[in-house]
Amino acid sequence: WRTVVWREGSADFLSSRFARVRVSVGHNKLIPETLRPEWLLVEWPEDETEPTKYWLATLPETIGFRPLVDLAKLRWR
Repeated sequence: WRTVVWREGSADFLSSRFARVRVSVGHNKLIPETLRPEWLLVEWPEDETEPTKYWLATLPETIGFRPLVDLAKLRWR
């Protein structure tokens, strides 16, 4: 688990613990060549007893940890 700060909030910086791993989602086991690895990003805040949020991303394998979190936490303004 890695603690990542993704932006400054109204009172403080927003941060949480994250883990990431490459996974192949088995949505089409009949055609295995269509399975492409994706990022699974998991958020587990320190004050929680278990992970609270999960994201799947088809972003390149070369994306950094922080940019992956930034994109997951991006919201419309």
